[in-house]
Amino acid sequence: MTQNLLTYLYLLPVAAIIVWYMRRHNRLERESLHALKVATEAGMLEPPTLHPEIDPTVCIGCKSCVVACPRHAIRLDKKRGIIIDRAKCQACGTCTDECPSTALKKFGESWSNLFGGKKE
Repeated sequence: MTQNLLTYLYLLPVAAIIVWYMRRHNRLERESLHALKVATEAGMLEPPTLHPEIDPTVCIGCKSCVVACPRHAIRLDKKRGIIIDRAKCQACGTCTDECPSTALKKFGESWSNLFGGKKE
């Protein structure tokens, strides 16, 4: 008899913790789904990047960003244009400051925000 009572006394807090955890988990999941729905409706599914963004139609190929990069994360490819090695880039912004043609934009500054719509 006392063994059963001890077992129930032990299982009661464990069951309470499991119920609390499941309710909390379900609430957080509902909140996350709601936040995803709001972000989808607002068109904010793509996170801002920490690395500079390149507009190849504005780039003049002067290599000033390649020379300015302290981590040598930027290179100019004859076929593909400016290439940023995201693993090497430390997002310092030196390349965007040195670009004379403003082809490089600072981190998270999207082209669509600059032109009021989609990138042309």
